[in-house]
Amino acid sequence: MKQGDPANNQLWQYCACFADRLSFTGAAEAQVASVVARVEEVVARHPEAASYRPAVRVIPKLRNQV
Repeated sequence: MKQGDPANNQLWQYCACFADRLSFTGAAEAQVASVVARVEEVVARHPEAASYRPAVRVIPKLRNQV
């Protein structure tokens, strides 16, 4: 692309929009921080909870599935 080319100007506009990646996440950053804080509270009160691992549950396949 040449300097002054309208396509080049559009490219820079797109780049400027995507430069601030956090603007696309909305409230996600605050929501994740809230969940992490809550998990930290639970683990502080119940340290054994940090080592919990759920059991693997095998769901049998249904025969004659539609």
